[in-house]
Amino acid sequence: MRHALTLLTASLLATNIATANNGYYRHPTLNQQSLVFSSEGDLWKTSSTGGQAMRLTTHSAEEVFPLMSNDGKWLAFTANYDGGMEIYVMPSNGGVPKQITFDNGRALPQAWTADNKLIYSAPIQQGPLRSESLYRVDPITLKRDAIPLADANQATLADDGKTLFFVRGGIHLSNDNARYYRGGNKATVWRWQLGSSSEAVQVSPENDRSYRAPMFWENQLYLLSEDSGVDNLWRMNLDGSDLTKLTNHSDFEVRGPSLHNGRIVYQHGADLRVFDIASSSDQKLNVDLVSDFEQTRTRWIGNPLEFLQHLAIAGDGSRVALTARGKPMVAGTTALRRMPMLIPDDVIASATQLSPDGKYLYAITDQSGEEEIWRYPVNSTEKPQQLTKDKMGQRFNLHLSPNGEWLAHDDKQGNLWLLNTKTLKNEKLDNAIAVGNTEFQDLSWSADSRFIAYSRPDNMRGVNQIVLQDIAGGKSAVVTTEKYPSFSPTFSVDGQWLYFLSNRHYKPTPSSPWGDRNMGPHFDKRTEVFALALTSDAKFPFTPDTELAVKQPEKKDDDKKDKKKTEEKPGITIDWKGLAERIYQAPVSADNYRKLELGNDRLFLLEAGENGNKGHAIKTMAFGNDAPKLETFFDGAGDFGLSADRKKLWLSKTANNKVSAVYLMDAGAKASSELDKVQVQTGGWKLAIEPREEWRQMFHDAWRMQRDFLFDPKLRGIDWQQTKTRYEPLLARVNSRQELDDLIAQMIAELGVLHSQMRSGDTRRDNEQPQQATLGAVLDAEENGYRIDHIYRGDRDLLGERSPLDLPGVDVQEGDLITHVNHQPVRLGQPIEVALRQQVGQQVRLDIQRGKNSHAVIVKPVDGFKQSLLKYADWERRSLENVQQQSDGKIGYLHLRAMGPNDIASFARDFYAQYDKDALIIDVRRNNGGNIDSWIIQQFLRQTWAFWAPDQAPAFWNMQQTFRGHVAFLIDEYTYSDGETFAAGVKALELGPLIGKRTSGAGVWLSDRNRLVDGGMARAAEFAQYRADGEWIIEGYGVAPDVEVNNLPYATFNGNDAQLQSAIEYLQKKLQAEPVARPQPKPIAPLGQPGKDVEPLKQ
Repeated sequence: MRHALTLLTASLLATNIATANNGYYRHPTLNQQSLVFSSEGDLWKTSSTGGQAMRLTTHSAEEVFPLMSNDGKWLAFTANYDGGMEIYVMPSNGGVPKQITFDNGRALPQAWTADNKLIYSAPIQQGPLRSESLYRVDPITLKRDAIPLADANQATLADDGKTLFFVRGGIHLSNDNARYYRGGNKATVWRWQLGSSSEAVQVSPENDRSYRAPMFWENQLYLLSEDSGVDNLWRMNLDGSDLTKLTNHSDFEVRGPSLHNGRIVYQHGADLRVFDIASSSDQKLNVDLVSDFEQTRTRWIGNPLEFLQHLAIAGDGSRVALTARGKPMVAGTTALRRMPMLIPDDVIASATQLSPDGKYLYAITDQSGEEEIWRYPVNSTEKPQQLTKDKMGQRFNLHLSPNGEWLAHDDKQGNLWLLNTKTLKNEKLDNAIAVGNTEFQDLSWSADSRFIAYSRPDNMRGVNQIVLQDIAGGKSAVVTTEKYPSFSPTFSVDGQWLYFLSNRHYKPTPSSPWGDRNMGPHFDKRTEVFALALTSDAKFPFTPDTELAVKQPEKKDDDKKDKKKTEEKPGITIDWKGLAERIYQAPVSADNYRKLELGNDRLFLLEAGENGNKGHAIKTMAFGNDAPKLETFFDGAGDFGLSADRKKLWLSKTANNKVSAVYLMDAGAKASSELDKVQVQTGGWKLAIEPREEWRQMFHDAWRMQRDFLFDPKLRGIDWQQTKTRYEPLLARVNSRQELDDLIAQMIAELGVLHSQMRSGDTRRDNEQPQQATLGAVLDAEENGYRIDHIYRGDRDLLGERSPLDLPGVDVQEGDLITHVNHQPVRLGQPIEVALRQQVGQQVRLDIQRGKNSHAVIVKPVDGFKQSLLKYADWERRSLENVQQQSDGKIGYLHLRAMGPNDIASFARDFYAQYDKDALIIDVRRNNGGNIDSWIIQQFLRQTWAFWAPDQAPAFWNMQQTFRGHVAFLIDEYTYSDGETFAAGVKALELGPLIGKRTSGAGVWLSDRNRLVDGGMARAAEFAQYRADGEWIIEGYGVAPDVEVNNLPYATFNGNDAQLQSAIEYLQKKLQAEPVARPQPKPIAPLGQPGKDVEPLKQ
């Protein structure tokens, strides 16, 4: 018995030893005895010399950036427990976390004061987005005060408790991952005395490197910087002199350093290391996690349709192949079992196609380490077969012929290939990379599997045309004009017609260029349905009968049966001569059609919905010449397709951009009225995911996509294979999805390119998280309530964009005190933010005290995102009022937050309200990019050449609504992406001076089509920009201003805007020197004297 107990004890010990593991360690913080760090999304504690770690937190939300107090008693950290990335404190030995910040943004601990107050960074309370400031909070009372420094983020305190060193700028604020950065948003270190009214002073050297993460020790600063692309620890004097490199890592960079008592702990790869300042020793800490590694266990995706990536239908329409999260599954509408494809857990499939007999599934998979085409058995133990081995890189689409013999496929190099599924011969059919085409999405096969049709540009303007190919005879022709885009070709069942969609209907709305904010005619609903007669004697089914038409006698049933028995289906022939001229138009009204499919007796169209969140409409119309009508087949669809025999139709039902159901039904005149009977049996379908295997696949996929998508084929001279070899061993240390992102981020940073953010995928979620609610104001906690310091006020003409406290009928003023929310007291220590949780859009009672009087109001709080927009609009309004006041209304002002659809609307509202000003300031500071730079620039290239002067009415210029005054443009180090392209265009075209600071340097655009299997992304910059002389521009450097002006931290926080002031003063001088002429008509000549001829404008 004793021997058995001994064995049992040994077994248990072995189990414990087995659970102790090297994890992936981030965000370390140190004191004399203890080390706290983040791993698995939780906080852990161990000895300051390493050893076995104890878990401190278990919440499903991720805890990051821990910081121990100087006395070691308290631990501050950032987590999203309650609807925002806020700071919590807990005893350093463990306990219940307490929320201490309520900033509606990303609050990060920076430094503890000697009296255990916490200095932290968070979004500034009054200013634009992407603007940080520092605050100090008492964790006990929650009393908070702002440190008056704009654009201040990372910070440390000197031993005197008064001297603050902080960082301005840095690409960590844009979440970029790039080494060798030399752009305008480099990080710099500044010094300021707490409580001072003097301006802060930059102390880091004036060069092109970044200096960040400052740490104070014995009258010297320790910080991160690099001289060869790799961040290491450095030291410098407090005035920036004697810069000395302390560590010499070349494999992995130094990340997240934290200093205590002469020792600096930091992340290095997946490890933690400690640098001892006194001895200059740098040692790895051996840390073990004792954990169940819960996030690495098998996961069951409860609703795989949320991750649906592709649908394919069997040739006979009996079943469909659904690919979700890279895992294909074959199912139908009957009780027959679902058939998942048996592919390895670290392999994903895409672009699946079912063979005509339903026995095989073709897919693009990465089972070989590269994206190749494989064939998998659907319902047998037969081994899968790799069909291609050419390592072509990214592949996109598969198109299987109806007879299953041919597989057309494409790759990112713009090649179209034809694979014989029996001989495995792979032949290149086309290449369209020269005209910018990298995908062949809408390829269609003829019923006899001899011909293919697809769209691609055959011109340098990028206008899609229909290409027809005979794969047996080798003949090919472009069969549509390059004047109008054509797409979605599809063959008729009898092979006599090739139908397609083309944008040829142009009805202008509005019908003329006149009227308020008329930015030119818009052409909606351009798409129409056309058909090419493939044979010269084909009869168009929609052609009305005429007296000359010969009506064929009706065949008897017996004749039809005999013909079916005795005749084989004839092959399709094409009369190539004059083919492009044999074009017909179907009697279908123009609309926004996306897709066309042909059934046996009717056509089907996917009509784009006005609100994409609600899906699209499938329309259908029967072939015939007796006034056929287009009818709605199904509303709310995401996509649809037909089987090879044209008898069955699949469709996906979409809500809020998510597939909620898939149906398989007859391709008839109407959708089934009993949808439950035609629904593909996905109920009870749960998808098993092995996280470690999926993470391995995503790591390799991210590596491949950087290789294949990056704008530089030489990958900036980096040995990319060796880079993967160096980082790949760390995969075994990854225990959470966030850690995978961190690992990939470190790897792609080696390429030294912006637009390199990680987009989060399927991470662990807190399903009980409340929603934050706000009042659209700056509130300050006092002993008896919350003082309203400032109400955000934007465009007062837009009621839907006003603060809840700024609406008509709400009797609230700045200076009022909020004492209760829904009768619940709120005051210092009793946060109003807690009382407002889960109240977005709901009626909330506020008790207001104004002097000695009190009253109540009802308001509807907004969410945190709306609060940030209100704050932004408030800053824009104050900037506009500043300009108007100083210029007596002669100078206009508008700010562009980004370069997307919302900013087109913003420009339309603001520019056309000010185009008649003598001067205009265009502000693209903090602009986050998009793609509308050229559209904005063209507004400033317009010129007036004459004017109209109606009798007894104001004269007005032609070109109408053209700005004729002087203009200045504001940029700063946070101007990013298309904001920079806009600035570059302004500079190249000499539209006006750029005033401010050099921009970020994110000059290579991208498509963001390189998503990982769980929806995440490692962004890859794809499209480089060049000057007219061929020189590469912007990336890694930015656009330099014509007039450099720095908005200093203390002055800017206190309301000064030196860059805006410089623009105002420039334009005032310009107007004084060059006044803007107003139209002044001269007397009309008497009868008999004609008007004058036009003369060239004097530039």
